[in-house]
Amino acid sequence: MFGSTATPMGPEPVFLDLQDTPMFKNTVDDLQASAKKLKDKCTGLLTGAKKYRDALAAMTEAQQSFAGALHDFGCGSDEDSLLLGSAVMSQFVKAFKELGHAFSFIQDCVEKDMIDVLQQTWLDGHLAVLREEVRKYEKRCNDHEGARLKHLALKKVTKRDVIDKSAAELSVARQAADEARYELARHLNTVSSPGCCFRQ
Repeated sequence: MFGSTATPMGPEPVFLDLQDTPMFKNTVDDLQASAKKLKDKCTGLLTGAKKYRDALAAMTEAQQSFAGALHDFGCGSDEDSLLLGSAVMSQFVKAFKELGHAFSFIQDCVEKDMIDVLQQTWLDGHLAVLREEVRKYEKRCNDHEGARLKHLALKKVTKRDVIDKSAAELSVARQAADEARYELARHLNTVSSPGCCFRQ
């Protein structure tokens, strides 16, 4: 997914170079757009999964209710029940109860293996963290650029202590921007791996 290919040793990293270059920024922009598409797909699938879960819950209740009605109708041992074919009716009751249990099992699987994964792991997890990392990266890049321009604007006659302070601030801003870039690349690599959403 998102342009990454798998190898026998696992998925290749999305970023081969983490230097602050135009190529890195273009890759970030492309992967952000892909992450937005993934978010939209996850949201759509989550909506469908919740509707399916609710339908399964309704079917489970209906199956159990119908099985109970069949049982009350003709599964007794009295003469009337025997005349209605209680032995055959009991097989129908058993079948509908088993169907109800099957629907309940599928409902649990949809809830735990799809809805929870989409909501907690992805929409509220990786993709939410990615949005925060993008925000942090952009802010720290702006802070670094501001510190760089401020340092370059110093005059030759500026006092040494002022120059040293400005250089230290620039170094801190550069380090913060580098760290934000590395973290952003790491999170983008996570959401760009093949089969990322439902990897075993």
